[in-house]
Amino acid sequence: MRRTEQELSVGRIPLLQLLFVTYYPFGYKPCVEIIMDKRGDVSIRKTKRRFDKILAFVPIGCMSLSCLLCCVSLIIVTLESKTYSEMVMNPVLGTWGIGTLLSLTGTIVYKVWVFDGIDISVKMANEILRIEQEVNAGSSPERPRDCNYSPGSNC
Repeated sequence: MRRTEQELSVGRIPLLQLLFVTYYPFGYKPCVEIIMDKRGDVSIRKTKRRFDKILAFVPIGCMSLSCLLCCVSLIIVTLESKTYSEMVMNPVLGTWGIGTLLSLTGTIVYKVWVFDGIDISVKMANEILRIEQEVNAGSSPERPRDCNYSPGSNC
């Protein structure tokens, strides 16, 4: 990464912190925050919130309700179809099916990553950030343009 690209990516971190953690416009804030120390190292930390256990159920409740409503709509569209060919040709059926799958998948992913194992997710994110910083620190700013990367070359 060039110097200007690195400065731009460092400038994005405080912006993300301001938008999604400090001045988040909604009542439900993310349960992590981005920390940047004086050396420019970035890390992610789990935050303490009031009513943390209760607030953790809000996204699961919303996504479960969305999944339930999409399933009900899917059943209604299926029952209103007179023949199987009419049911298969109806694009509304596919739309409600995709909505059902997306909300169900979102519920499962939220439960596994945030509700059950936020500590593992925070550790994984910090490891990814650490590896990215090591790669950026050890890589050359530009590779030679006239060098082809073949098995016999010395590049």
